[in-house]
Amino acid sequence: MKKLLQTLFSLTIISTSVVAQPTLTGALNNPIVGDVFVVRNTNSVAPGSAGASQTWNLSSMAMTSTTTWSVLNSASTPSGSSFPSANVSVYDGTNYGYYQTSASQWLNYGAVGGGVVFSYTNAEVTLNYPCNYGNSVVDAWGCNFTTGSFNFARYGTSTITADGYGTVTTPAGTYANVMRIHLVQVYKDSAIGFPIMINYTNDQYGWVKPGTHYFLATTFTLTSSSGVSSGGSYLNSIVSSVEENENLLSSFNLFPNPASENLNVTCNLEANKPCELFIYNGTGQMVKHITESETVVGENKFKLEISDLSSGIYYLQMNVEGVLVKNQRFVITN
Repeated sequence: MKKLLQTLFSLTIISTSVVAQPTLTGALNNPIVGDVFVVRNTNSVAPGSAGASQTWNLSSMAMTSTTTWSVLNSASTPSGSSFPSANVSVYDGTNYGYYQTSASQWLNYGAVGGGVVFSYTNAEVTLNYPCNYGNSVVDAWGCNFTTGSFNFARYGTSTITADGYGTVTTPAGTYANVMRIHLVQVYKDSAIGFPIMINYTNDQYGWVKPGTHYFLATTFTLTSSSGVSSGGSYLNSIVSSVEENENLLSSFNLFPNPASENLNVTCNLEANKPCELFIYNGTGQMVKHITESETVVGENKFKLEISDLSSGIYYLQMNVEGVLVKNQRFVITN
């Protein structure tokens, strides 16, 4: 559940030999409904130095698991009505995080997963916009949740600082125009009516590039009354609802849209590699998975049977050899 409370940030711009100072804005950095991110979860690594024109080498990150994050319209999710102030939800196949995005702020309103509902009584700031290198904000926040037979109040402060910009290398590649965000959360869980209190300090760094709407990489250390845990992540491919991976896919077409019985996909692949097609419904649940191992360099055509799916909004995701290359919204009408 902690991963749902660690979210997203963003920014940047570059010249040839001098890295320009980036600026974070809601238009560039907020997640958009339809975004899908394939994230590799890893060990924690040293975050490197703060400052201007930095080079961060995070290539020692070793993948431990993979999580696919889908950005949904919060109102379409099972618990959306419990978070009326949220306009987007981030879904990993099990857990939902609820956020409000605007031109001026990115706010965390709560999360649902594993039978636990985190409901914020005072929303937590993820980012204030616009944000430039050196900007810092301190935010007080609070939420309630129930686990087991105990009702807890969680409250604390977050200090969010844009402490560096430059170039970062992850196992997925090297990226310029990147800003680093240093997040320090100090908070405590207090059991209502019982003498139980747990203290936490989360020290986290995140690297973001404009247009990805998600961290290129994160690394964190969480210290609590019961011990220390750590970890990290990197984005396997920079693909959102507005970006393509042109190294693998040069063109893509989905039709008809709306569709009723069959969905046709034509695409041009840059390599003869197996691809997978996934269909997700409006709440982020995978409803179809098709493996296409017989592909060719150039034009490929696929025909998907969808008559068994009910009317509504869906998303088609295409992976080529495990790399997400396309995510497109379509409608089924029966």
